[in-house]
Amino acid sequence: MNKEVRHLKEDKNIATSGQSGSLAKSGRFLLLKNSRGLALVETIVALLILSSVLVSLLTMVQFARARAVANYHDRYVLLRLDEEMQLIKQYQRSYNAIPVLYPKTFNIPQSGGYRYKAIVVTINFLDTVEWDSTIGPDIGFHKIVATAEWNENMPKLGGRKNAVEKRFITLREDYYFQRGV
Repeated sequence: MNKEVRHLKEDKNIATSGQSGSLAKSGRFLLLKNSRGLALVETIVALLILSSVLVSLLTMVQFARARAVANYHDRYVLLRLDEEMQLIKQYQRSYNAIPVLYPKTFNIPQSGGYRYKAIVVTINFLDTVEWDSTIGPDIGFHKIVATAEWNENMPKLGGRKNAVEKRFITLREDYYFQRGV
């Protein structure tokens, strides 16, 4: 009985005063005794995890911005191609002929403070005459295909150099006419 009371008293003393006793020698409190640098290690690990999450988020934001700029360029080029096709259509309606189609170039303007080198777009036209026998023997059409080509600069991702992506958009219009008219 005396042994049990003595162990209880030692346990109470260890819990209240932090003195070493039989429980501390058995290893139950060694973790609490040697945990002085644990907060520093936890902080460093948390900062490493947070920094890796931030780096991945910044990479995603940079890639998303580059894709948004590329989509803006696609839309701008598509509208310019449509403008060229509308001019051809207006000329064909006014003069009943297709104009001579030469390659054209233009620059895509910068937008939104996003800095990049001037992007030069080249438009090439292909005009072929075909006859549509399903409509009638004297019905033909000009098949005009306009193709715009340019090089899109993609950002540095993953430590690689700027990648250049060759982009193109093709637009086709058919202009019907009647033979002999």
